[in-house]
Amino acid sequence: MDKSGEYLAFLSYSHRDKQFANWLHRALEFYALPSRLVGRDSRLGPIPRRIRPIFRDREELAAAENLGRRLESALENSKALIVLCSPAAVASRWTNEEIATFKRVNPGAPVLAAIIDGEPFASDMAGREDEECFPPALRYKLDAEGQLTDQRAEPVAADFREEGDGKRLGKLKLIAGLFGLGLDDLVQRDAARRNKRFAWIAAASALGMVGTTGLSLYAIDQREEAIEQREQADGLIEFMLTDLREKLEPVGRLDVLEAVGDRALDYYAQQKLADLDANALGRRSRALHLMGEVSMLRGDNKMALEGFRNAAATTEALLERQRDDWQRIYDHAQSVFWVGYLADEQGRQDEALARFVEYRNLTARLVEIKPDDRASQLEASYGPINLGYAYRKHRRYDEALRAFEEAQKRLAAINPPDRDTLLTMVQTHAHSATIYTSDGQIEKSIDARQRQLEALDHDLLDQSDAAVREMRGYGEANLSMSHFVRGDLSKADECLAKAEAIFADLSTTEPGNQEWRETRANSLVSRGLIELARGERTAARGRAIQATADIRALLQGSADDVSLQKKLLAALMLSVLSGNPVDAQEAQRLVADLRGGGGFRDDIQSRHNAATLLMALGDRAGTPAERNSLWSKSRTILEQADVTNPFIALPRAALDRRSGTNTTKLPPGFDPDSAFGGIFRD
Repeated sequence: MDKSGEYLAFLSYSHRDKQFANWLHRALEFYALPSRLVGRDSRLGPIPRRIRPIFRDREELAAAENLGRRLESALENSKALIVLCSPAAVASRWTNEEIATFKRVNPGAPVLAAIIDGEPFASDMAGREDEECFPPALRYKLDAEGQLTDQRAEPVAADFREEGDGKRLGKLKLIAGLFGLGLDDLVQRDAARRNKRFAWIAAASALGMVGTTGLSLYAIDQREEAIEQREQADGLIEFMLTDLREKLEPVGRLDVLEAVGDRALDYYAQQKLADLDANALGRRSRALHLMGEVSMLRGDNKMALEGFRNAAATTEALLERQRDDWQRIYDHAQSVFWVGYLADEQGRQDEALARFVEYRNLTARLVEIKPDDRASQLEASYGPINLGYAYRKHRRYDEALRAFEEAQKRLAAINPPDRDTLLTMVQTHAHSATIYTSDGQIEKSIDARQRQLEALDHDLLDQSDAAVREMRGYGEANLSMSHFVRGDLSKADECLAKAEAIFADLSTTEPGNQEWRETRANSLVSRGLIELARGERTAARGRAIQATADIRALLQGSADDVSLQKKLLAALMLSVLSGNPVDAQEAQRLVADLRGGGGFRDDIQSRHNAATLLMALGDRAGTPAERNSLWSKSRTILEQADVTNPFIALPRAALDRRSGTNTTKLPPGFDPDSAFGGIFRD
């Protein structure tokens, strides 16, 4: 519970829907609401940064005769009710009782339906009664005495079925319903947040969705009426893409919106770009952006990329006609950004880099035209941030560092600064530190981490802000690892202790916060490695056992969570290094699953953990053939990464010693007999 003694929401579900309940619980609690909404009044009170805590524990009902005092108390102290709706929920006595109890003790509080299977109100359809997904207490209202009536209720619903909204949009509609927001408040295109995609390593925001029916484009059938009808068609398209969209955004119907975009594109497909005036080209580009973002919400990045490429061709045609027009440059920059972003998502790194070079150049022109315009300054800072990220993926470290230095200068010039610009500056220092580590320059990495922490001391940043404290905690944790790699175990321990204290303090406000539980598991592994480097193997074994148990508990119901799988990988690595028994087959399956799913792409730490785990398993193998097979797999993983990185170089050098070769050149200052190198001793 939070300090007010309330849960933000109570999640009601049938035990047969437990797997989806686990996913939804995690998806909601980990969703970060846009900073522009945090603190705004809503029907649940001030909007929080995170949707926490949500009550979902109902295991005690298995043998109970009634809800039980604990569940009744949780229902009384919940601000909203979320019901997982399915035929299983209809058959569940407890789900119906939870709904009825909540309505009685919290009259007027939000009750939201999350449809995952079946059909709403199917009980009213002859022959389809078994498909009903709304329990009776959800379908009907209660009277003043709390008894069920025959008056139909119309709960706010989000359709998580594939043929409905799908998981991504369904989640957003559910969140919007919780706080009484319009869907657009969550998913509208927000250029600043979108263009900070790589600065924050977070999902870019998406365009708000609208829906309507019964609209069609006027056909242009008669040559003699072409001009008049074209004007009518253009006007209708403009109406669909602007006024109508603005009025209907909360509906969120992707299927109808897609039809609107398709009709507009069908119309423009019949015409040559050269024949269209600037206004028509602008409408075409908006329709293409619409289709691209609909595809992204559907999870079809391939189709989205095609849409944004077409949009880029259109905005480029507009820019050719007005080379120095600020708006034309800005519009084309957005198209180029999306193409680069999606190319990066699909692993098309060369195309992504080319687009981000173009994006940086376009945003630089914006500030040349309007040097004192804040939007221009922000775009001009996001350009080199994205470019630096792309350069880092290409291991062009010097160019990446120059890009981040450019971003820092542009951010520093924004006056007055605000929270977002200051935190973005913090992230540029963090990126620089990561690059220095990748290049084996640990001293410079430490300097950059310290600048990152110093930037968080800015007078305009509220030190009680959870995001600021979070960044400081992660900064200290990363600085601890840099000191560890350098071999300074005392400073590593000092920084890790600071990080642990920050997260422990944060967790007092949200004791059920799973993110802090994951952070605790990470800290256990880090501390175990420090203890292992000191020769304290017994202590390290204890950390490994606890970390593994904690992560396995988190993985229950979320077995496909790649982030948790990577944390389990780290815990297993510490286990085998410290002498705990590890299921070699399970460990190898985990490594294979992560590799097959692209889990090691651009993740040096996980690659290091996997290779080290396999190497240590090889040390314990029962036969020479098994040992050599495991060592070979370990080397293959390491050879796919940059050997200048100490997390790659030192285990490779350890493999060399095991095979009697000496092919790995260590970065300057790194000794296989150092504290860090010592954990790889066979």
